[in-house]
Amino acid sequence: MNRSLMTGLAVVSLVVLGAVWFVSQYELVAEEESVPPGREAWGDPYLAAMRMFDRLSLKSSRLVSLESGPSLPEGALLVAPGNRGVVSRPALARVLDHVERGGVALVESEAVDQPDPLFDRLGIARTPMTWKGRAIGMLAFSRYQFPYERTAMPVEDAGVTRLTLPGDAPSLQVYLAGGESLAHPDATHRIGGPEGTRALVVPVGRGLVVAVNDLSFAQNYMIGRGDNAEFLWRVSQLHPGVRSVLVLTGTPEHLGGWLWRHAAPTIVLVALWIAFALWRAMPRFGPMLPEPEAGRRRLGDHLLACGRYFWSIGRGPALGTLAARSAMAAVLRREPHLGLAASAQRVQWLVQRYDLAPVMADHIVALKPANSAPMLVAVARACRRLHLGASSPAVSTKALPPTALPPKALPDKAQP
Repeated sequence: MNRSLMTGLAVVSLVVLGAVWFVSQYELVAEEESVPPGREAWGDPYLAAMRMFDRLSLKSSRLVSLESGPSLPEGALLVAPGNRGVVSRPALARVLDHVERGGVALVESEAVDQPDPLFDRLGIARTPMTWKGRAIGMLAFSRYQFPYERTAMPVEDAGVTRLTLPGDAPSLQVYLAGGESLAHPDATHRIGGPEGTRALVVPVGRGLVVAVNDLSFAQNYMIGRGDNAEFLWRVSQLHPGVRSVLVLTGTPEHLGGWLWRHAAPTIVLVALWIAFALWRAMPRFGPMLPEPEAGRRRLGDHLLACGRYFWSIGRGPALGTLAARSAMAAVLRREPHLGLAASAQRVQWLVQRYDLAPVMADHIVALKPANSAPMLVAVARACRRLHLGASSPAVSTKALPPTALPPKALPDKAQP
């Protein structure tokens, strides 16, 4: 036999043997993997239930509000979760009329400490569960609050109720863990246990009302557990005329949006009034003045500006005191013998030497503050006279009292 043919047969044999070994050792198995819900599922807790009804040939839609819009369509299952808030009388009349015309309403009760106008209109009473029923609800919430886990629901677990609906259908294991016990005198079917009634079926007119104390079994993260989806489907089939499903979802609205929707003209008028008030109170600065040309100013301009600033902040008396102190210092530099004289002798010297008024001389010697504008002007003029040293001719020291100055401190002119 040809050598190349033998080699080819050997390779083919090895490949076949390897394929047989792989098939015998490995098996293709489907594996489930939990996928976190998307944004749409987080925003709509009943999205999975609506898609289930769509696949089962029941057209589902969302109902934004019971307050407005046309009457509810005939043959519709109305799913009304809790936290409905205030429901007006026309809205209650619409729901009651819908049920009496042959519709079905699956209604969740509000908490016992909250008002429930819909249950009151339907005549369904709510009372607190026994302590055991409330404990079951809390334990159930702590076990099934994680939406990513596909946790099983054994019948002996907290919050799981074994129930049967009217008819020959088998029993179901459904998650009902509310804290309210329901009661109605005309109820045809009750679901619950010793701790209280968790669900009721009440005929109203030609339709039915299914009242439950917990509707979370129909939400996205619970409908796939146990028989929750089967129970929701059977509720929709309790009445033969159900052809569609309406889920009351509501629209979350902030305070700003609600105010704009109900009081837009008032908000606009208030905003215009506030804008006008601010414009009225805004200071007017007038036109902008051109900047002065750059140049070197005189020292007197700077001194004048400083004086005006101190006068504007209430430091006018201090300006008079500083001027008097500076003038006396200039006098003592020319005539140092006055430093040994008393205040009265200094006043007499200034009056005779520099021809000052006695009151002004006393004001300068005592360094009194100038409490008024005229006094400040007078002090400034007197200080200028002292600085210049120009006055009447010099008087002789013989005119002074003999005890005014020491003998050696009476020269006619100031020492250099």
